[in-house]
Amino acid sequence: MDLSHSLFLLNASLNRHLNNDHYGQLELEERANFSRSRRSIERSDEQLQRESVKEPEAKSA
Repeated sequence: MDLSHSLFLLNASLNRHLNNDHYGQLELEERANFSRSRRSIERSDEQLQRESVKEPEAKSA
């Protein structure tokens, strides 16, 4: 194996490694965004439930 072939293989290996890091980071960001969205939806649901409980109480008062 000559030097240029070795450098080509090293470069290809580094590119694969960097791409894996890049996609891994993107996946982490997507998961974080999903978690934030889910928490936001859960808070909205809780707020709606609190408001729906308050309405019958207000009508009966």
